[in-house]
Amino acid sequence: MSQTSNQSPRINTACNPVRDPITGLHNFVGTWHLDRTILQPNEDEFVFKGVADFTWLENRLMDQETGVATVPNGIELQAERTYIW
Repeated sequence: MSQTSNQSPRINTACNPVRDPITGLHNFVGTWHLDRTILQPNEDEFVFKGVADFTWLENRLMDQETGVATVPNGIELQAERTYIW
C-alpha cells in the first residue's frame, strides 16, 4: 500500500485517535492506493487495484476499499469492501 493523502474530508474530529485502544491506527487515516494479488486454493490469481479510504467512525477506524478485481480469464469486475477496526 502507498499513501496518497493523509487527510480525508470524512474524518470525525470529535474522536481522539491517539486514545484509540489499538496503538498506531491513527497512522492509517487517509487514502491509500492498493495493488493486491489474491491467491486462491486452486492457485488461480485474482488482482485487485483500487483505493482504501481510512476514516474515523465514532471511536473506530473504518476502511472502505473500492476498485477493480481482475479474474484469471481477464474479466474486470467492480469490487468493494469495508472493514471496521
